[in-house]
Amino acid sequence: MQYQVKLFALLKERAGSASWSCQSDEALTGSQLLAAFFDAHPSLNGLRTVTRLAVNQAFCEGDPVLAEGDELALIPPVSGG
Repeated sequence: MQYQVKLFALLKERAGSASWSCQSDEALTGSQLLAAFFDAHPSLNGLRTVTRLAVNQAFCEGDPVLAEGDELALIPPVSGG
């Protein structure tokens, strides 16, 4: 399965890209996808516990199984005015 993940705010800036892709032989859960992202970007590990996963424009509750084609986004805490 191919997952395309949009990155926002500090994640986008530090990863140097607005998106990240992940390939898996089987369906991933939200926590598995987060782990794969932070394993691929160890310099961002400090944001692991505060980053939220959004699936199809809604923040995840629990640990959903992700489907190919889901709209996925990783969003760290942001502030603004």
